[in-house]
Amino acid sequence: MSISTQKFPLTTTAGTAGLSLGALYCALLLSLPLALTACPTDDGPADDEVGESTETETETESTDTETTTETTETESTETETTETETETTETGPAPIIYPDADVADYVRVDRMGWVGVNMIFIAAKDDFNQGDPVTDPVSSFSLQYLETETNILMALLDDLADLDLTACLLGACVVNMGLFPDSVLVTVASPPGFPNGRKLSDPVMDRLLSLMLLDQDEHPLDFFVGMLNPVANDVPFLDEFPYLGEPH
Repeated sequence: MSISTQKFPLTTTAGTAGLSLGALYCALLLSLPLALTACPTDDGPADDEVGESTETETETESTDTETTTETTETESTETETTETETETTETGPAPIIYPDADVADYVRVDRMGWVGVNMIFIAAKDDFNQGDPVTDPVSSFSLQYLETETNILMALLDDLADLDLTACLLGACVVNMGLFPDSVLVTVASPPGFPNGRKLSDPVMDRLLSLMLLDQDEHPLDFFVGMLNPVANDVPFLDEFPYLGEPH
């Protein structure tokens, strides 16, 4: 058995209606752009609506941003205004208004001349505070002082003797201290310093004890300095007003 092979031509005969493969390929190429660009008529307006919506949202966001910026600027302006008003209001502390009452309407609540007199020697402190220094020598306060001074000196006589210290006589102690009237006196012809006035650096309590207890002809005024109390303030004094040491 024999098999015959029949070859088909790439082109049809001239009399046969048909297209060559080349013509079919060309027709396919020509129709492809049309297929890609051919869209329903509704798609065009849809694209436009999307574009318009996007633009609208963008404009809205832009408007919101501008509004936020304006609000921020307004708040900033209000803050500046408030600060300005505050600065204008703060003109310093309120002035001190002194009462215009008569001097006789005032009551003295405290007085301090010599260090320790009011604290150590006087029992009726309220009466002493309201008293007048001019009347101190003839008042009951002088008797309170003498009583307290006598009791202190008599209690320490043996101790002073054990330390080979010469105690002052009671009358001499009173003269040494010169407590009445209870006022700090300053004699400009004498060197300054307690008991002639008082400097901040003076060892006042040590000198007061020396005047109260010791014979000043036998012992110096500063005999107790360095034995009982600190010899200097814990912070230095200032060279200008108010001269006291810094708060600490």
